[in-house]
Amino acid sequence: MTDTSQQDSIESECAIVAESGLFDRGFYLRSNPDVAEAAVDPLRHFCEHGWREGRDPAPFFSLRYYTRNARLREQFSGNPFVHFITKGRASGLRTRPEIMGPVEPIPTVKAAQWKDLIGRVERCGLDVIIPVYRGLRDTAACIYSVLTSKNVLPFRLVVVNDQTPEPRLAKLLNTLARQGLFYYLENSVNLGFTGSVNRGMRDDLNSHKLLLNSDTIVYDGWLDRLVEHASGARIGTITALSNNATIFSYPDTNTSNNYSIEIPLSALDLIVSAVNKGQVVDVPTGVGFCMFIHRDCYSEVGELDVETFNRGYGEENDFCVRAEIAGWRNVAATDVFVRHTGEISFALDAATQQKSGYLALLRKHPRYEGEVKKFVSRDPLRKVRQQIDMARLLFFARERKLIVFLSHNQGGGIEAHLRQLTEQMGDEFKVLILSPSRTCQHEFSLNWLDEPIYLPNLSNLTAREFIEAVLPSLLGAGLNLFHLHSFVGCDLVALRILLQGIKSNGIRIVSTIHDYSPVCPRHQLVNDGEDYCELPSVSVCNECVKSYAYQGKKGGLVDVEDYRNVYQQLLSFADETFVPSRDTQTRLQPFLPNLKIQVRKHLEKQRRERDNSQWKRRESVRSDTIRVAVLGAIGPHKGSSVLLACAADAIRRSLPISFHLIGYSNIDDRLKDVNVSITGPYYSHEELFSKLVEVSPDFAFFPSIWPETYMYTLSDAFELGVFPVAFDIGAQAERIQEAGIGALIGIDARFSPQFINDTFISLHEELGSDSWIPQKEAFAVVSDLPDYYLYRSPAPPAARTSKPTRTLGRVLSSAKTSSYSKAMALPRS
Repeated sequence: MTDTSQQDSIESECAIVAESGLFDRGFYLRSNPDVAEAAVDPLRHFCEHGWREGRDPAPFFSLRYYTRNARLREQFSGNPFVHFITKGRASGLRTRPEIMGPVEPIPTVKAAQWKDLIGRVERCGLDVIIPVYRGLRDTAACIYSVLTSKNVLPFRLVVVNDQTPEPRLAKLLNTLARQGLFYYLENSVNLGFTGSVNRGMRDDLNSHKLLLNSDTIVYDGWLDRLVEHASGARIGTITALSNNATIFSYPDTNTSNNYSIEIPLSALDLIVSAVNKGQVVDVPTGVGFCMFIHRDCYSEVGELDVETFNRGYGEENDFCVRAEIAGWRNVAATDVFVRHTGEISFALDAATQQKSGYLALLRKHPRYEGEVKKFVSRDPLRKVRQQIDMARLLFFARERKLIVFLSHNQGGGIEAHLRQLTEQMGDEFKVLILSPSRTCQHEFSLNWLDEPIYLPNLSNLTAREFIEAVLPSLLGAGLNLFHLHSFVGCDLVALRILLQGIKSNGIRIVSTIHDYSPVCPRHQLVNDGEDYCELPSVSVCNECVKSYAYQGKKGGLVDVEDYRNVYQQLLSFADETFVPSRDTQTRLQPFLPNLKIQVRKHLEKQRRERDNSQWKRRESVRSDTIRVAVLGAIGPHKGSSVLLACAADAIRRSLPISFHLIGYSNIDDRLKDVNVSITGPYYSHEELFSKLVEVSPDFAFFPSIWPETYMYTLSDAFELGVFPVAFDIGAQAERIQEAGIGALIGIDARFSPQFINDTFISLHEELGSDSWIPQKEAFAVVSDLPDYYLYRSPAPPAARTSKPTRTLGRVLSSAKTSSYSKAMALPRS
């Protein structure tokens, strides 16, 4: 692309993004201090550089997640945010793992909607005061919501026009005032926000005041709930919760929350009203977007300080400090939620005004900042936000039994297993996932596994918070069972507290062990030399992990024997313990003598039922080149060094073998140097199968050097009938033997790429070029998954597992030295 065409493309993208209104400049600058410091246009920076550098354009949009999600449907290049605006949004593509989206649009109020509304012009002891300067659409929506929301309390609506520079807005206000919908005050000169508010409050000195920004939207019952708190002892000001109100903000505190969640904000207000009914929290200050002022407090404290805070930003904080000094309380109405766009009506240079207003506030009240910092640090509204998050979470339970899976958040085979379990669970159960927090290993995060929603206040739960604040709600909603899957990433002390609390509440616990974490701090029996360790003595293990930061090490578990004892104690909380293969059971049982480990093969019903007839092997004349495919993410334990050595040997000896990594590795550049083709990650079975068909391999090679506990990529080979070759170790060997198709190479041969490559050549000559034959019988299936895992019955049904369709074929010769185990070839059907 030429410089001119590239520039034209950037200009076009800038225009598309700007016109969409979805780019969040404030979020982008807060997230990227270097961009803010450079004082460049954030939107242009994003279109020129930011999206390439992985900088998200808005809180609801994850570039990484969207790209992955969108490529499940189509391959595309370029700016993912532009793709979303032009295509993805219309087709409903998700933009984050959680259900989130662009901020709800401000509703447009049509002329006909103003007809037949009841006016609010008579004095009645309660004034709702809206100062107006800019923003036609926001102001119309605000006034309309106040007039149409259902409340019992009578009120007068006072609208103050501060000499708006927008003719259409002025026309609307005058029209509605003539219609008698509100009491209308029009400033002869621009007084600024503070002066306009004072004028509105001054009109009736004996009324309660409720200050409401013109860029807010209120919902049914908001006024009744908010004013009800005014009967509390010496309550001077009351502020509602909002999406954009600093310490009163929800879901995230102290931010604007410019995104939509899984429910409309009107429904969120209903949840808030029920969950926190009648509750207030004392706060150091109110926020004037929606702030009630008791008439006695107003009479005693006086007006807003127009001399110091003429343009706003700081005036309500100053009032609240003065009220507190006079003995009045400032509180948050935790059962009222009001939408606030923020910085619309009086915004010319909001950032500058906020800064100057804050400095003026500190000059008047030097202790103010310290009081606010103390409040933010202690965060007494955190429990309120957690309660709202819990209510949103359980809204989707829909009277089903709840199961909680405890597992890590690192993806891989465990995540695949959890998702398959969830899909097979049926309508009886709904599955939650409890995982270690991404920001603190001492804390936990709770969400739905299949359809996560944005729950930031449940993403950093201490073990005690979970037991005391969350668990009772789960029990009330039908919590049935905890299924432990992985402790990786969890603090072991916090985990003990968690499991003790769960057990003490009489909740049934079962556990599936997916790796070797109970005996190996490195999890996969791979030592510090990146080789299979063969489970040596404890003294050797201690040397291996001496410089390795594993779970519990900081807590004093510096001896592997102590580590294993603690792990066994944690697993002992489970009523039943499972592993997915006999091989894993055999290796682990001697180290966990207090546990009765049972075999439960992973269930992959969908693979038996899926129709893969469209995945035909590429038609081609038999090639002299043997094509070997390696599937998945290949690190040291998955045999990346074995693959490297085999590819190098093929070049060195000019062998007719080509290696294809369908996935990626930890040594991509080195593999490319020895002619290994690398496709990069795949994001769906369909994409994997498409790439397999393109490569059309003769063999699927699984060079894992550790004893796998299951191996889902082997399932992929079985499902398409690609002939598998693996080392004779672990579940990979067990499954190939049970399936009756494939070849096994002695594990010691991992050091001999010559022997491995010679094996491929021998197998190719023996097996010929038959078509791929899917091995549907290689997958365990049961009719009742909950019984299989003893969720409700001590006697599980037997899984229907595959039986060898062929006996073992002849044994291929091993390498010249006897240290290499034999390669066992199982013939193709």
